Amino acid sequence: MLSRSPNYFVAVPLPDAVKRQLRDKCEALREKYDYRKWVDGRDYHITLKYLGSCSQQNLTLVRRKLHAAVKDAAPFTLVLRGSGCFGRAESPRILWAGVREEGDHLRKLQSAVEAAMAEIGFLSENRPYSPHVTLARQYRGEAVPFGEQAAAWGADWTSEDWTVRSVVLYKSEPWRVPMYSPVEEVFFPSEQM
Repeated sequence: MLSRSPNYFVAVPLPDAVKRQLRDKCEALREKYDYRKWVDGRDYHITLKYLGSCSQQNLTLVRRKLHAAVKDAAPFTLVLRGSGCFGRAESPRILWAGVREEGDHLRKLQSAVEAAMAEIGFLSENRPYSPHVTLARQYRGEAVPFGEQAAAWGADWTSEDWTVRSVVLYKSEPWRVPMYSPVEEVFFPSEQM
């Protein structure tokens, strides 16, 4: 029997209103573009750090380090804008919504989380950080230029903006729907009551 050990990651949560906007956009494209998997709307998030499987001891350290990583963070505003893809333009591996902000608060937050997790033995990511919200995986339809999909999405499309006040440690269980569940939400110091 296969082990069903969950994996873990740290992410910025999206508000329900923004998740609904994304879900509605994806529903409109789903019939036209054949991806192997469209992400469940409840699972939308902006990944800061993928951790993989963790022992209970590691999870205790992760929680402690997350609190330390956000100790200097202040709330900031994000908006989703447009779409993009990873992989070949005619057959994308990942379809995503872009993330925009004024300033570099998100990158600083990601860097702080990355450094905190490295202190307890998680390997640092060697690629530049590219914030996005994954919408669909593994395009398997007839080859079409990604530009056509981007135009269908709306290059000028933007979500409503929202204020980021926390990060969440999520557990990933691919056999469930939704597959991500929060383990702990860590609020920025100015947001704690």
